[in-house]
Amino acid sequence: MPDIGDELEGKNPEEKYFDEHMSSGDEPDDDNLRITDESIAIVAGVAATEVKSVARMSVGIAGGIVEALGRHNPAKGVKVEMQDDEAVIDLYVIVNYGSRISDIAWEIQEHVKDSVERLTGVVVSAVNIHIQGIEFAKKKKSQDKKNVQDNAAQKKTKTRDMSVFQFFDDAEDDIQE
Repeated sequence: MPDIGDELEGKNPEEKYFDEHMSSGDEPDDDNLRITDESIAIVAGVAATEVKSVARMSVGIAGGIVEALGRHNPAKGVKVEMQDDEAVIDLYVIVNYGSRISDIAWEIQEHVKDSVERLTGVVVSAVNIHIQGIEFAKKKKSQDKKNVQDNAAQKKTKTRDMSVFQFFDDAEDDIQE
């Protein structure tokens, strides 16, 4: 009887693994495929941020520390729980100011459910949306700041103009006396 080590010699690691773990005649199928909660969370997080009105995913204290250290976690703000081979997904999001929150939540739910089911084959029984905050557009803030500066500059100009006119009025009064 030949030694199995002789049969595996000269094969690449993937072929060796397949030969060692698959009995003869077995073909790999979806029954052997396991998708982790973390993988589902990544798909859900990316899908949620694809929705136009989502500013970003919310992170807890631990997530904030990880991000401060420069690491990016695409599953941040996502919690996945498997119940009877179905996924229950909780998303913690921060939305942009100016959009109806109920519409945003519905759009996130539909997009995440569709993406997770299409990409992983896992049935999603619920997508719960937790709005953690509202983000105001940075462009608007910079525009508001510019408007405040412009207004301040106009007030300074008016003040100078008035003092110049007042100076000339006072000088004219002195000349007439």
